[in-house]
Amino acid sequence: TSQRLLATPQTQRPTVMAPVALVGSIALLFPLIFRASTWACLFCFTTHEERLRLCQLFVGTEGPKLGQCKDALTAAFEGLSDVEINYDERGHLHDAFTQMTLALQEVAAAQGEWSFKAAFPIAAAKMKKTIQQLKKENVGSVFHLASRTLGVPIDSTRSRELTWRHSWSRLTGVQEVSRRFYCWGCFSTVCDLPLDCPGEAAAKASQGRGGACAGLPERPFLSSVQDLTVKRGDQALFSCVVGFQLPESEITYSWKFAGGALRTQDVSYFRDVPGAHGYLARIRPVQPTHRGTFSCVILHDQRPLARLYFYLNGAGGARM
Repeated sequence: TSQRLLATPQTQRPTVMAPVALVGSIALLFPLIFRASTWACLFCFTTHEERLRLCQLFVGTEGPKLGQCKDALTAAFEGLSDVEINYDERGHLHDAFTQMTLALQEVAAAQGEWSFKAAFPIAAAKMKKTIQQLKKENVGSVFHLASRTLGVPIDSTRSRELTWRHSWSRLTGVQEVSRRFYCWGCFSTVCDLPLDCPGEAAAKASQGRGGACAGLPERPFLSSVQDLTVKRGDQALFSCVVGFQLPESEITYSWKFAGGALRTQDVSYFRDVPGAHGYLARIRPVQPTHRGTFSCVILHDQRPLARLYFYLNGAGGARM
């Protein structure tokens, strides 16, 4: 056939879909998971060997005291509230737990056997303050970025929420910047956000207290598909454009297609579209084999920022 897909000049195209594919399976397990406290953060960011070694430094390698120490370590962190953070902040939290472990090792060496009874609650309290500060700094930086992008005020929490709501359009998709990490299950998920809203600012403004990811969304990586109806033999044009500001450099675009007239956002059905690497792509001439879902991924430095979905549709007759 004479089917061609034309695109803007080629750029490097990384692989991006694999991380999101795991989210769907996690969502299916959600009813089976009980919500735990953030002592689970202790298990996300420290290993069993590290925790065991820490207690061995306090009370020795054997005996009932070792079990008492491990129970005390878990109990110290059990009183914290649930924690969710931006996915990019995992490294900071991991570093904080590493520093905490090293500090506790120094306490064990200096103060001896039963000092863990006081040391563990103190360490947990410090970790709580660290997490609170981390979340505070992150929210502030996101709102200021969004304010510069959309030119809206951030005078107060209430006016900020109203401003975001009135600034959004109907365009929807998936923003990777909204990916959240949950300590209670040591997993991450992506919120469903309007693509005109910058990342977590949208999540917090649209959902109020707790953000759009306060609980695991029913369909964490799915969003609306845009319909495009084109006559057979005509040209179909796709524009991979979002309403929030993109970085000025290292932006790339990836296009995929799920054929067989399939309307989906399940990444397992998508295949790469050869030669499509720009923000604009077109099919000319459109044929029945093109009916299906096209997906565009916007990447910055090989990390996905947003995904858009287009369903190339037909209505019978002279159309596809």
